[in-house]
Amino acid sequence: MDEICDKANSTIGFLKRNLNIGWTTVKENAYKSLVRLTLKYASTVWDPYQQNTVNRLEMVQRCAARYVTNRLVNRSCVTDMLSHLGWKSLVPGRKEARLCMLFKIKRELDAINKSDRLVESQNSHNATFGNNNFIVPQSKCDYRKKSFLQRTMRDWSRLPPDIASAEALGAFKSQVAA
Repeated sequence: MDEICDKANSTIGFLKRNLNIGWTTVKENAYKSLVRLTLKYASTVWDPYQQNTVNRLEMVQRCAARYVTNRLVNRSCVTDMLSHLGWKSLVPGRKEARLCMLFKIKRELDAINKSDRLVESQNSHNATFGNNNFIVPQSKCDYRKKSFLQRTMRDWSRLPPDIASAEALGAFKSQVAA
């Protein structure tokens, strides 16, 4: 995680030194194509659960917002900058990516063998969730409880039945993102 934040901060530093122009749209495109992709790459696997790590990733985006809006003074409100730019927190995006990956695994749209890890619940009497739940293996260790598969299976069980039973990935993505 430290390597990802360091690389992203280093790239922002590079942009500050080499892309010293006033055009917000150019800076925003540079951020989204160079820095944000670094923060999103393989995030389905390494999605952090510890609040200090989540905050460190969000600080990268806050630093970039200062750069993009040309307001590098600490007295400026970064929350207003993020709102003005239309940038959302990175946390929901990582959750959506995890759910989309589980959708692909469940529908066998990916090369991951679902029979190795996913056991679907056969309890069809659950009126709230239908039969879209998975049996989540029990674990005593935090790192295992917060792993990709266990966290995502718990998030999946909280989805409304119409979203969880979507047939196409595009429809599922749009409903999860809403």
